[in-house]
Amino acid sequence: MGATRGDGAEFWKARVSDNPITDAFDEGIVTHPGMGSVPVPLDQAGALLDELSRKERSGRAVAYFNIPYCETRCLYCMFYINPYRDAEESHRFSEALIREMQLWDGRAVQSGRPFEALYFGGGTPTALSAEDIERVLNAARKYLPLANDCEITFEGRLSNFGPDRIEACLKGGVNRFSMGVQSFDTRIRQAVGRRSTHEELVSSLERLISYHQAAVVIDLIYGFLSRRLRPGKRICKSLMRSGSTGSTATSSGYFLGRLCSITSPVASFRPGRTTVCGQGCSLTLLNRFGNQPGGGFP
Repeated sequence: MGATRGDGAEFWKARVSDNPITDAFDEGIVTHPGMGSVPVPLDQAGALLDELSRKERSGRAVAYFNIPYCETRCLYCMFYINPYRDAEESHRFSEALIREMQLWDGRAVQSGRPFEALYFGGGTPTALSAEDIERVLNAARKYLPLANDCEITFEGRLSNFGPDRIEACLKGGVNRFSMGVQSFDTRIRQAVGRRSTHEELVSSLERLISYHQAAVVIDLIYGFLSRRLRPGKRICKSLMRSGSTGSTATSSGYFLGRLCSITSPVASFRPGRTTVCGQGCSLTLLNRFGNQPGGGFP
């Protein structure tokens, strides 16, 4: 067993053990803002928003853009998203987003000191059409004051992220990509709602990296639903071969309420079926996108 976590740097270091899924950390850490917050009443929201928009920002700042569309609802995802349908919907959303930037132009909260970073998350920002990606990025650079070394991150999936969308991002100033790989294992990926195979994934990742114009970071989830609980070496080898700039790793256990090792085979996870793991956690995969065959899952 490695050193226990303290209040400083040790807090972020995992313990070394034979079962890192359950032993690496004492408990899960909630990093998303707003947890436990109370919504502002609708009849007060307009006045409060107007008041806040006229206050000058202090300190360092980042602007976050939420693109709430996805082609599929992945098993582990709890974010608010809408099913992506077509380019027309992409165009309407982009028009509204650009209009919002125009409406806030000149207000202290948007036009004050430079932003040090822009982050396009979601959802799946890469679901937008290439034309709309470039239009939104250009509008952000026009209406928001940006630092000279501003980091502009674009989140997305590697599936359907071809040269047209990649080049639209680069033309719009993106210098960092954060791509949701989650797993290189085809069987695991498709069981939880990802579409591309291992081979397709690696090919797309290599294509993106080959532009050599932006940092490429990939998200990985460890402890996924499978009998094979030691995929670490395989994942690391795939990561090194891909040539990506870096990666982030998250435990899959959070959506089960606590970290656990699923003992049921991943193939048993299908829409509408409940599976119980060896520690008593149950999970039901629901059909979240009723307008798509199979709920949007492959």
